[in-house]
Amino acid sequence: MIFLRLIPYILLFFAVTAAPFLVHHVAPPKVLNGCQIQPRTQCRERDLARMDLTKSDLRKADLSRSLLAEARLTKADLAKANLTGANLTNAKVGGARLRAANLSGANLTGASFREANLKRANLRGANLTRTNFRDAQLIGADLTGAKLNETKLIGAYLSGVTWVDGRQCASSSIGECR
Repeated sequence: MIFLRLIPYILLFFAVTAAPFLVHHVAPPKVLNGCQIQPRTQCRERDLARMDLTKSDLRKADLSRSLLAEARLTKADLAKANLTGANLTNAKVGGARLRAANLSGANLTGASFREANLKRANLRGANLTRTNFRDAQLIGADLTGAKLNETKLIGAYLSGVTWVDGRQCASSSIGECR
């Protein structure tokens, strides 16, 4: 009998505690310097220097000619993003997804792409001076005409990469083009 009297209270408890899980709330995209941080965003020539974009979803975003110097893009998704001519000097891009991203002519001086996925990325003519690609996946990337000075490639997967001089790196290339 006591249990039957408790049933309304038990139902109320479950209704109150389960309610947050039943409501699907989508937060509006973050806006930084007039740029909506979301997939397919159009943010050409924007100043996003020193911004924290950790784990941001910027798939197919147009960030061409944008200033991303010292930005934190750790574990961000930039697959198929357009970063043509962007400035990522000293940016932290470790663990990010840049699969098939266009970084042609970009300045990546001193940036860290440690453990990033740059499979089939376009890095033609990019400045890779002192860039850290330790343990990054550059499989099938195009580095034609890129500037490599003190670039760290320790453990980087370079299978099928088109090297700065146009030759193809062998499938066994790790850390150096063979």
